[in-house]
Amino acid sequence: KQLWRTFPRSVFRLGPSMFNVKEFKQRIDEQLKALTTNYTDLIKASKIETEKNIRPELQIENDKYQIQVLTSNLVRATELLLEQTAELKTQLIVRDSTAIAQWRRDRQSQLERYCSATKAELEDIVGELSSCLATSEEILARTTQS
Repeated sequence: KQLWRTFPRSVFRLGPSMFNVKEFKQRIDEQLKALTTNYTDLIKASKIETEKNIRPELQIENDKYQIQVLTSNLVRATELLLEQTAELKTQLIVRDSTAIAQWRRDRQSQLERYCSATKAELEDIVGELSSCLATSEEILARTTQS
């Protein structure tokens, strides 16, 4: 019955651009209530009931008009609920874009740390190779002099 309760609370935490959650929940509840009321009334109005003091032609026109009004109310309530859904999607997209940007920043800093660590390791390896090469050159120089 209350669709908004299926969303996690973190969806509604949007930082500076936070919208009023209570108002949003209340609007969704009202729209769902209007939908169910209109649908129930439409089903009730579609029953065939004949009143003895009204001519059948007038009864048909009355029922037709009543069904048209209830159907337009149902459509209006559905459109409002769709607008609420669109607003929620927009808020989710805004939230997701900030979360994605944060993830990218975290990932970039992680990669920069990894790159720095790799460079340090390569510098250590170059230093060890240089010392090994220097030692090898010394040994080679001694062997060629003797």
